[in-house]
Amino acid sequence: MIQLHDIKRLLLALCMATIPLLSLADELILKNGSRMLGTLIKVEEKKLVFSVDEVGEVKLDIVDVELLITDDQVTVQLNNGNIIKNRKIYMQESGMVLVSDGQTPISLSLTEATRINPEPWQIGEGYRWKGRVATDFLIERGNTHSDEMHFSMRTEWRSLEDRYTLFGSWEIEESDDIRKKQNWDLSGKYALFLNNPNNYVGMLIAVEADEFQDLRLRSYSGPYLGRYFSQTDLLSLEAQAGVVYVAEDFFIANDNEYPGLRWALHVTSDYLGGDSSMYINQTGLQDLSSKKNLTVDTRFGVRFPFYQGLEVGAEVSYEYDGGAVDDVSKSDETYNFLISFKW
Repeated sequence: MIQLHDIKRLLLALCMATIPLLSLADELILKNGSRMLGTLIKVEEKKLVFSVDEVGEVKLDIVDVELLITDDQVTVQLNNGNIIKNRKIYMQESGMVLVSDGQTPISLSLTEATRINPEPWQIGEGYRWKGRVATDFLIERGNTHSDEMHFSMRTEWRSLEDRYTLFGSWEIEESDDIRKKQNWDLSGKYALFLNNPNNYVGMLIAVEADEFQDLRLRSYSGPYLGRYFSQTDLLSLEAQAGVVYVAEDFFIANDNEYPGLRWALHVTSDYLGGDSSMYINQTGLQDLSSKKNLTVDTRFGVRFPFYQGLEVGAEVSYEYDGGAVDDVSKSDETYNFLISFKW
């Protein structure tokens, strides 16, 4: 017996076959009656990104789309992992049809497609390279001469199978030609994703120094386990934990070596809309041989797009070092306004 959804798919196929092949652009019609001509960028996580001349990229919920017809060929990634390339698409709420000259049209429900126009790395082709550099600074002249600067950098190479991450930061503060703060850190991580792409194992190596916390150099390395609990634009939640071997070289205090437990938590969200993002990043290191020797760095922030990859934002950071020498404060709280560039 022929079902209603079979009739709808047949009608979609017939409609697609009659679409003029020489249209000028991809066409998007929304349920509110709006019509756009431009280029389909991608469909992912029930979001559609469409580029319109003189407007730029527009992000829409897929449930708001009445009709999408592409003039350019697209790539479709299915839930079962299969990839369909070089097809034009006719899509509406009841489903989609993929067509190409000389080939049989393919009818799909919307739930059968994971992505339309995925990035090459998402279908196993090479690596995605992305990163961000950020800085904030303060220059004060008058009764007080004060200079403050903070610089940070994070870059990542990601494929379906693995990921390489490099992170570094540097901070300095002077007042009336007297140095009051100087610290830096640099870390590198490798992650290998398992059969479940949300889980991975990795290796970490890191070094850091803080002159005013009496720390000449702290270095540590070791394996870790990681998991993505969510990987959507609305909520990306990633956690890591592992054991490390730590070596500490101090200016005044006795040098120290110990096994440690290190963890990291990364949360981001586009809840505010557009290309803005809110984030929470925390890293911690616990000396397994001494409960009081605990260091935690927690950062809360928000970023807003400004122009061509430039962003502005604000961040609150709280750093705690339980192993600091007696005459040095164990905690440090700062408020920063940031300028960053991402790619």
